[in-house]
Amino acid sequence: MEYRDKVRYVRTKVRDMTLKELSKRTELSVSYLSDAELGRTAMSIVALEKVAEALGTTSSYLLDAKNMTLQQLADLNQAELPIDVVEYLAKKSSLPYISLIKEIDENNTFSLDFLKNLIKIHEIEAKKVGK
Repeated sequence: MEYRDKVRYVRTKVRDMTLKELSKRTELSVSYLSDAELGRTAMSIVALEKVAEALGTTSSYLLDAKNMTLQQLADLNQAELPIDVVEYLAKKSSLPYISLIKEIDENNTFSLDFLKNLIKIHEIEAKKVGK
């Protein structure tokens, strides 16, 4: 997933934010943000930092094509997350799935079946990225 797709995903799905609201928070124009999300223009590093901060994430998360949230992985693979996972994720602020796996492992939060499914989703996505 490219950074512009992540920006749009986090803005709309995670933060439920309009371009106008993101524009206010970043002091970047709506047209610039729209063009960046649509791939018509490349976002500068300074702009990306502003957007990341406004969205409550980091520029490194936005730039790393392999670093996605668990919900993004599920969405990309048209998989539905169990309700306890959705509730757990709602309490977190868009953790990348690698960090989430570590946290789940440390806290024994979910069942072995959940982790097996997570690994399966990860393997499917890794194959897509590798192509």
